Amino acid sequence: QSLQQAQQDWLRKQLDPHLLASLLSLLRNLAYTNDQALANAMNAVIGMMQFYASQRDDVPFIPLSQELEQVERLLYINRLAGSPQKRIHVLVSGPVEEQAVIPMLLVTLAENQLKYAAFTDAHVPATLAVTASPVSLRIRTQNDIDPEAATRHKGTGTGLGNIRRRLELLYGDRFNMTYGGSGSGRFVVDVVIANPPGATQMK
Repeated sequence: QSLQQAQQDWLRKQLDPHLLASLLSLLRNLAYTNDQALANAMNAVIGMMQFYASQRDDVPFIPLSQELEQVERLLYINRLAGSPQKRIHVLVSGPVEEQAVIPMLLVTLAENQLKYAAFTDAHVPATLAVTASPVSLRIRTQNDIDPEAATRHKGTGTGLGNIRRRLELLYGDRFNMTYGGSGSGRFVVDVVIANPPGATQMK
């Protein structure tokens, strides 16, 4: 149990500098253009970092509704940084307020989309869909593939691989995760978790 906790903590802490580097890059771009937007973005970044820093290491889950709030913060920062075309439609259904997830799960998926998706067709938007039920949780992202993104952003392998390892540690055989290109040229990540923990367990 202690070894599993140590592995989980290590994987979770890998994401902190990874996310912070992306956010600081957005702030750097704003520093040359718009002082008010920079101040607003800095407040949002600080709020996000404070939220994740305040989570207890011995509680591996956070309410799903709070993780969705961090996704909205990330998208807000991105809009302030001058990328209005990079819009992700967040689709939520079911009793999300009753479920909990591992921290940074949705934020990592959204950040991955912002980095590597193509946002050239407004009629075929990038989506992040969260579907909750009393016995399962499904998270599915879809987006067009930007063929030049891999050259612009040198991946570290931290994102999707990290998510899979954290899910394995905490859910065992109660989850399934697939990702890759589809026949239509879309990149799809699909995570299904059976019997996820409830948000009431976080109180």
